Amino acid sequence: MSAEELDNYLKEKMGTIYYLGDNPVTRGEHANCIEMCKDKYTDSDGNKIKGRGACKANCWVDTIVEVLKSIAQVA
Repeated sequence: MSAEELDNYLKEKMGTIYYLGDNPVTRGEHANCIEMCKDKYTDSDGNKIKGRGACKANCWVDTIVEVLKSIAQVA
């Protein structure tokens, strides 16, 4: 995998946001997962609910697995 391919893959999976003005145009799966955790594990007053950290950790595990799969395909 070239450096450019790796960079593009990480941007896609890790949720790099590209802006046109102040509006995000695209988000990756990782960013969407993290946002889902925030939404699901935050109460109406904005306080964290137990389980949010574990949810976010699972997002990271999923992202790392995808990166390792891509690296394994190249090797």
